[in-house]
Amino acid sequence: MIRSLFATRASGAARERWLASVCAVFVTTAGPAVAKTTYTTFDVPGASQTYAGIVNRAVEVAGSWLDANQNSHGYIRAAGGTISKFDVPNSVGTFVEDMNDSHVVVGAFFDANHGEHGFMRASDGAITAYDAPGSAAGETRIFAINGKGVFTGTYCDNDGNCPGFFQNSKGKFRSFSIDGSLGVEPYSINDAGAIAGFYFDNSENESMHGFVRTPDGAISTFDPPGSIETILFAMNSNNVIVGRYRDNQKHHGFVRAADGTITTIDHPDGLRGTSAVNINDKGEIIGYFTDTNGLNHGFILSVTGRFKNFDLKNSTATYPGGVTNDGLIAGDYTDANNVFHGYLRTP
Repeated sequence: MIRSLFATRASGAARERWLASVCAVFVTTAGPAVAKTTYTTFDVPGASQTYAGIVNRAVEVAGSWLDANQNSHGYIRAAGGTISKFDVPNSVGTFVEDMNDSHVVVGAFFDANHGEHGFMRASDGAITAYDAPGSAAGETRIFAINGKGVFTGTYCDNDGNCPGFFQNSKGKFRSFSIDGSLGVEPYSINDAGAIAGFYFDNSENESMHGFVRTPDGAISTFDPPGSIETILFAMNSNNVIVGRYRDNQKHHGFVRAADGTITTIDHPDGLRGTSAVNINDKGEIIGYFTDTNGLNHGFILSVTGRFKNFDLKNSTATYPGGVTNDGLIAGDYTDANNVFHGYLRTP
């Protein structure tokens, strides 16, 4: 069975010129608010919960929403605010994972027998179900797609092996595995074809560790020092990776440079944890931290190492998800009734 986390997607992340300073110590002061910053909140019509976390260059936001029966469906919100709902035909649950700048959406769905399959939604709205070659029935998930239309994900075969895979727009398929792993979850792919994610080891705890696969097929595994669980969320065009790890005390964010150097990210107010969720080509990292009261707040970490906090008005928790090179952030937040709503933050 696929060991998917159904974690908050942090998709299509990128980053450019921060490599030289990635090892620097992050300062612990929050930057001033920017007067022109605006927030647009939205809900999918008829949704009991709206989740957002993917935004592309055209300022389209994609995500999933729950109906009154807690069934999951997909949607795309156009830059002008129009929301288009969709479901994979004959599915009982549709989960959006990523979207590229060509308006192609990928993810997974459950069939009536609770089998899991991948899907692709083309820019014209046409939806194609997908099962990886050699996969067992109902054991495929697509996690990410790059600007060239290459998508990546995971599947399990009839022998219980669960490798990662990628496939290009012409149908060329390739799988890959990591020695000693129970399952591989490729969570991000950049336009050069580098893939990053995490895998489950074969220990009693099935612990998670990070990996990056270069376009020529070389795989490097990694963990931040002291980590007992490593989760990767995003990778940029320069193969810089962000995510979070857990030690014996709490969660920490991290950034891994292309040369393998890992730097911990701890928000000064994140006394109960920090997560680095995404990164853009300008080097801005977005994420959230958990304060001493257990409340989650959003942050932006600049290329100079300054934290800027933000929260949605009247929210009880704020979660950034996707970020563009222009600094637009898509995410979701909860209100006093613990209902999720989507938002778009314009700098």
